[in-house]
Amino acid sequence: MTMPPQNQVFYITSSAPPSAPGKPYVLGVQGDNVDNGSPVIVEPAEFTDAQGQLWTMDSDGHILSQLGKCALTWDSPTNQLVVAELGDSGYPLQLWAATPDGFIKSTSMDDLVLTLVIDNGQRAAVLDPQLGGVPQRWILQAPASPPGNATRPKWAFFQSGLQDDTENACLLNVQWDQTTSGANVIVWPLGDAVATNELWQVTPDGRILSDQGNNLVLTMGPVAPGGGNSVTVETQQNPLPLTQVWDFSTPNQIRNAFSGEYLVPSGATQGPITLSDGDFVLAAGVPEEGTTTSYTWYTAPSSSLKEVMAQPQTPFQEFTDGQADAYKDLLTMLQITSLRAEYYNLDTTLSDYGSQIASWTEAPNGVKQADWDAVRDQLLLEIRYANTTRNLFENYRAFHLALFVDNGALLNEAIADAGLTQGENAPNVSGFMLSLFEGLAYTGLCAAPGVGPVLGNLMEAGISIALAAGSGAGSISPDPFQVAVSELWEQLSDNFDALLISMGNMEITILQDWGKLQSVYQLTRPQQNGCDSLYWNPNTTAQLVNAARTGYMISVMQMLLPVKYQIYTTQDTDFFPDDCPDSAKWQSGGTNYWIATNDNAGEYPAEWTMQKDIWGNGVRQANFFLSAAGWAFARSDDNDGLSKDSTFTFTNLTPNLLELASSEAQIDVQIPPYQSFGVDLNMDQHEATTFNFQVTDLNNPQGDIPQFTVQVSAPAFHGTQISITTPSGVSGYQFTPAIGNTNVAGLGGGGPEGFTAAGSVGLIQA
Repeated sequence: MTMPPQNQVFYITSSAPPSAPGKPYVLGVQGDNVDNGSPVIVEPAEFTDAQGQLWTMDSDGHILSQLGKCALTWDSPTNQLVVAELGDSGYPLQLWAATPDGFIKSTSMDDLVLTLVIDNGQRAAVLDPQLGGVPQRWILQAPASPPGNATRPKWAFFQSGLQDDTENACLLNVQWDQTTSGANVIVWPLGDAVATNELWQVTPDGRILSDQGNNLVLTMGPVAPGGGNSVTVETQQNPLPLTQVWDFSTPNQIRNAFSGEYLVPSGATQGPITLSDGDFVLAAGVPEEGTTTSYTWYTAPSSSLKEVMAQPQTPFQEFTDGQADAYKDLLTMLQITSLRAEYYNLDTTLSDYGSQIASWTEAPNGVKQADWDAVRDQLLLEIRYANTTRNLFENYRAFHLALFVDNGALLNEAIADAGLTQGENAPNVSGFMLSLFEGLAYTGLCAAPGVGPVLGNLMEAGISIALAAGSGAGSISPDPFQVAVSELWEQLSDNFDALLISMGNMEITILQDWGKLQSVYQLTRPQQNGCDSLYWNPNTTAQLVNAARTGYMISVMQMLLPVKYQIYTTQDTDFFPDDCPDSAKWQSGGTNYWIATNDNAGEYPAEWTMQKDIWGNGVRQANFFLSAAGWAFARSDDNDGLSKDSTFTFTNLTPNLLELASSEAQIDVQIPPYQSFGVDLNMDQHEATTFNFQVTDLNNPQGDIPQFTVQVSAPAFHGTQISITTPSGVSGYQFTPAIGNTNVAGLGGGGPEGFTAAGSVGLIQA
């Protein structure tokens, strides 16, 4: 038997052919009625407001409806599939098991499986003996991805549909910027910048991660005094409880998978109110007529442009009869064969055509004035919409060129700041293009919250197209890369060009489609909530460039610094260098941290490099020195006489909770999303020692990653060296290129044991 991913939301989809394309048959609660004994029927899938057709499965085998606390059960007295309250003794047949070959079995009644039956054209699900065949096979099909799933950028903020008394937009916020489990979640007005306590990430299995780190996720808490349930951030639990799972299948609403209740500011359950800054957020009620705005949350950046690109093709209006004659005459007057082909001919100026058409108010001879006016009005409307789309993408091009097309000057500045040499003996650097683009959108969102969402919206759609391109021009690879530092600009430039090509292809596709043109035009209008808007004032391009430049520099330094430098730690002041500048050190919890070259614990980055490129760009010290939030350094500890010969650092670059285990290293630890863990490795009498590591993705039971090895050896004369061997291919995951360094002698000749050999590797989702 197998189970679906713990608490993953899914449709129970029949393998039988659907009656309409894209509308497979699924199990749904009839009338969305959660009363005990409510029938479960077979019906075509819905893709909005589909809670009655969405289910999760817990580790015991209950299949739970997203409508609330009710479970799928077989009701023997009525001989039908129904829902009933979880654990109700009157409905004991609530346990199921899914098999890899598509059967859903009752674990209470041997050899009986869900079966689709058709009687007089009506479809139903019954329990029958297992015989095989299409009617007895089902697919646990994931719904449309929530915002942020497998896309870039990943971080977003959630804006309430309500405002405060000064008409400020208000965001979902972790109270007092806390990083401890149990912190309350509130609404707070949007300011000139977005802080980490206002940024969130939605994962495919329905978790909402806080950018505060510390493995905090949005959680439905205990009953609140005024009704509903409190909402907090808590440490992610394993196995994942439904109180930490959220459903986005209803547009602009966030629903808890355990209670079926929706996020709403306290006091707003009966209807819209004026928010007070700091109001608590609840999981409460079901939106009723007149209360929808209270339960509304806009995601920024949204996926609105990506959704536009997924719309079916809509042709332009075909002119017939007298209007066809009017259109033909108009083309003759313009001296072109097709006006609509000019929409995506970016060498033309559409406003010139528009001015001419607007001036021709009188119908030519032989054309009725009504036909002439109808054609003119339609074409002027199309030109206005096409010009708006062109302007949007022209603003993006201006941003892109200002940021990237500098012949590598900004990159070369960063390489020099990192102290790396170029040329024949240039060191290798590794990176991940999606992280770089994510960093650009992240800093744009934080520094320019009024306009940052449009950049993220555009980049998300463009990157999705570039990823789908496969290979060649206009494609971006999701895999890590490793190149000589002297070739880094070429690597980055190729991907920058690919994104620009992808943007151009998207622009042409929109300009050729009347439905997409209309959708984009509406999104480019200034809107009150602004989150799904594509409105881009060209005056804000410089603001976006400045914000994204910060993200670019941070992302580049995350590639460059680990090549030459590593993090050193000690709890013994005798091992701490006296001459270490403040810019290169940090102290926390009784441990001293500093950054120095990987072969000399007393050689630090230039102080102006740290001040300008790291701290001046807003990097948090905890993230930097603990290898979190995209930083991934090897770490070396002082050798305290316990035969600690090397320190291996594993960095979790996924949004999931990973387990790292090794019998040789005697560890079994859980590593939160975007955090690192250092493992002390001890050699056996200074002979080569191999440590095998196994990584398991705890948010995906199918996510066992093939084990990798870390070897500690004693090269020639003195000291130890670490090397790491990772699998060449891992389905759904990628290891970053490994770093392995030798140990470092004690500072200034003191501390005979010196510092341990260091090695590091990271894991990302492909």
